Amino acid sequence: MRKTPIGSMRHEDFTIGETFWATAGPYRCTDVGTRTIVAVRLGPRAIVQQESVGDERRAATVVVDDQTPTLAKS
Repeated sequence: MRKTPIGSMRHEDFTIGETFWATAGPYRCTDVGTRTIVAVRLGPRAIVQQESVGDERRAATVVVDDQTPTLAKS
C-alpha cells in the first residue's frame, strides 16, 4: 500500500490493482489511461436485504468491513 504525500504522485506512480491513500481514505487503482487514473474507494459497505411478508416489510443490514472493492449489481 502506497502512502505518498498527497499531490506528489505522478501519473507513472499508479499501477492497476495497487492501493493508495488520498485525503478521503484508501483507493484501489482500476485503470491507468493516457491522461486519466480510475480508482474505487475502499472501506466498509452496508448490504440491506428486504423482504415483504403480507403487509409487513422487514429489512436486515449487514456491514462488510473488508478492503476489497466490488461492483454494484443492478
